[in-house]
Amino acid sequence: MTDNYKKYTKRNPFRKLILGGFHAKVEMIIGNLGVSSVLDAGCGEGFTLSRLQARMPTKRFEGLEYSESAISLAKTIHSDIAITRGDVYAMPYVDDAFDLVLCFEVLEHLDNPARALRELKRVARRYCLITVPNEPYFQMIHLLAGKNIRRWGNDRGHVQHWSMNGIRKLMETEFEVLEVRIAALFWTVVLVVKLLILGC
Repeated sequence: MTDNYKKYTKRNPFRKLILGGFHAKVEMIIGNLGVSSVLDAGCGEGFTLSRLQARMPTKRFEGLEYSESAISLAKTIHSDIAITRGDVYAMPYVDDAFDLVLCFEVLEHLDNPARALRELKRVARRYCLITVPNEPYFQMIHLLAGKNIRRWGNDRGHVQHWSMNGIRKLMETEFEVLEVRIAALFWTVVLVVKLLILGC
């Protein structure tokens, strides 16, 4: 099972509290945007996608995931969600396909996040909502919890590390940044970014 699957299925009250706070903030942001179609790029096993779809039934949600095993598991756990196999570097959608594109905890795993941002921008008609771990606090919290000690608190697979200012600067290379927030006790940064009118 993936780390993402374990994160959502472990019976840890503190972890559930953190995830609940994270999702509450995400839902509030999405609810204020007035969008009707949403893509979750890198949706994993579909936990967030399923929750959002259940809480916002008037919106059209779709997921994109690269891992075949994650998609298979998602369809077993969440039979009501639509997931397409694809790569965030080359998504199988036309330009401006979705009002809002979500990309949660994906960019830190990519060797070329700038390339992925250009593709997110292409597919999004209006908004993107992106989250990444807030460094260095994310690693520090892991160290204090005795997790990933040999890697100095760094999660397996994380090849990028951004502070709030760092991720803002990266986003500004492709987008107009509307809002930067901390969600879930500094565990994740939530970014709301508006597509630039010129050069989209």
